[in-house]
Amino acid sequence: MEPPQVIDLEETVDLFDESDIVVAVMGLTGVGKSHFIALLGASRSGCSEATALVGDSLSSGKLHNLPLTEDLYMFDVSLETKHLDVFVLPRRGRKIYLVDTPGFDDSNMSNSKILRMISGFLTRAYKPTKNVDGIVYLHRITDNRVGGHALKNIKLFEELCGSEAMEIVTLLTTMWDVAGSVPGFTKADFERHEEQLISQYWGEMIQKEATVRRSLNTRESVLSVLDHILDIRMRREDEESTERPALKIQKEMAVPGMALANTSAGKIVASDFESELREKRIKQAYLQERLTISIGSDEKRVRDDLEQLDIEITRLENEFKLLNTWTWGQAVAWVGGSLFSGLMLLGFAAAFS
Repeated sequence: MEPPQVIDLEETVDLFDESDIVVAVMGLTGVGKSHFIALLGASRSGCSEATALVGDSLSSGKLHNLPLTEDLYMFDVSLETKHLDVFVLPRRGRKIYLVDTPGFDDSNMSNSKILRMISGFLTRAYKPTKNVDGIVYLHRITDNRVGGHALKNIKLFEELCGSEAMEIVTLLTTMWDVAGSVPGFTKADFERHEEQLISQYWGEMIQKEATVRRSLNTRESVLSVLDHILDIRMRREDEESTERPALKIQKEMAVPGMALANTSAGKIVASDFESELREKRIKQAYLQERLTISIGSDEKRVRDDLEQLDIEITRLENEFKLLNTWTWGQAVAWVGGSLFSGLMLLGFAAAFS
């Protein structure tokens, strides 16, 4: 197979044709987002590299000219030292772009930064005739309890999408291939957990037309997810409807002056920051009081703890400030310095004017 030709970033190339399918893959860290894509034949070392972006240096492939064989291509989108992996899979005469997003519980990145990355991508990616066609939300069926992190992530995801865009959402449970071999559990236990997810945690999304599917750890089972998204898109085309549903965060960020912290998803993340800041400031006050009565080695330990706490508080304050000042214009400017400035040029705000 001939590698795609290299073009310069200065060329005003919009790689996402209106006929292309864009799918975002989401879920908590470790649920299998990368594995979902790997089942399609992709890995950093195993797929053909169409585009690679390192810092501000871009080498970009003419993905419009990819042969429509079902080989998976990968390129990186650089966003503030972190990368969104983007894969391209020709399927049924279309090109499907899969965007592997970070999980909201990533230990190496704050939820504020993750939300800025995702909102930046979604903001830049939208106009009425060109938008995300599908969102696949992954959940491990072997996580037999929906704990605090998972529950909050479900709510965050729900607020990110909004009820009007649930038709393009697929709620995908993974790990079914090992569900019958988990010590202390039977497959029936996980089937009951699936019923609980459907009735208790995902019920409102399903009522708004979100789809539930299982990944059997096979290429066929994950391809069926993409085929479902393709079918929805093609049905809309058959009905001669060119307009794509906007996600809730896309519509909210289009409001002039709207800060990310004031969006429905942003409020959840901002509330967490406020709670964490409140707890750390209480601890800070305690340590400051303790310092006045400490002597010797105890004084040094308190000073060290206080210094570390001051650093953490400053970091949280900076992240919280970014949430409260992050607007549509900043999101576009931030992503505009990445691959998307040369790829999309979408004029998001004009879509709502």
